[in-house]
Amino acid sequence: MRRPSGAAAAAVRRTTAARQALRARVRLVAVTPLTGRVAAGFLVLLALAVFLLPLLYRTSATAADALHTVAGPSTGHPLGTDDLGRDELARLMAGGRITLLVGVAAMAIAVAVGGLLGGVAAFFQGWAGMVIMRVVDVMLSIPSFFLVLIETAVFGHSAGVVIVVVGLTYWPQIARVVHAEVLKWREAPLVEAAVILGNTRWRILFRHVMPQVLSSLIVLATLGVGWAILAESGLSYLGLGIQPPQASWGNMLQNSQIYIWTDPLLGVYPGALIFVTVLAFSILGEALRDALDPRLRDQG
Repeated sequence: MRRPSGAAAAAVRRTTAARQALRARVRLVAVTPLTGRVAAGFLVLLALAVFLLPLLYRTSATAADALHTVAGPSTGHPLGTDDLGRDELARLMAGGRITLLVGVAAMAIAVAVGGLLGGVAAFFQGWAGMVIMRVVDVMLSIPSFFLVLIETAVFGHSAGVVIVVVGLTYWPQIARVVHAEVLKWREAPLVEAAVILGNTRWRILFRHVMPQVLSSLIVLATLGVGWAILAESGLSYLGLGIQPPQASWGNMLQNSQIYIWTDPLLGVYPGALIFVTVLAFSILGEALRDALDPRLRDQG
């Protein structure tokens, strides 16, 4: 029987890896609690609504109509208009895009920075690891939102600045957890075997140790997106985040507060979306923690 060529063998390995990844995803869905699946379904629908629905609902989110300010629902404006006559539904979708992008992008930065620094500090230790963890301790001793307020006041209020500031404020939490996880795996048999086989320390860290920490990172990132959404909404509500006329749920909530008695729905819409979205990310994070941790799953 002929052996497959190098290209054919590589294709077989890729196919096998893809099948294993698919089976892992199916198993993850199967063991995820129902509440987590419901939360994930809601978040998928929300993402589809804010990113794809505007392709069908083409009303501008910034066009003002002075003749129809604070108007109730109508055929042209299904959720009414705000204080400048701008379509409320269009602004909710535009604000949702900003809010979700800020949350996900900020957590991507936090996971990248915190995961790298926490892993390096635990695996290599020495003076560099000590310095990194002391910086983490100092940053964790300062309230996160207070840091965000200072940084946005100094560096500005654009969406890019908010993403970077929120991400660089949350990384110490990621680094602390990754540090503890890597310390646990640092002396594991798989690391000793990799050393015997002649792997470099960097290769061992990223190829053998960090994959063991991936489940914790996924849970932290999911929970962190909810925190980032709250941080962005709070900043925008205080006037230090996304600036009008660009919409975000936070500045929509701020603009609606003077109409709380005359048209409360202007505040209910963005406030309810912030609440439900953060709750969904929290529920999903807890469900993923239960699904990815076999000890918790066995206890359930």
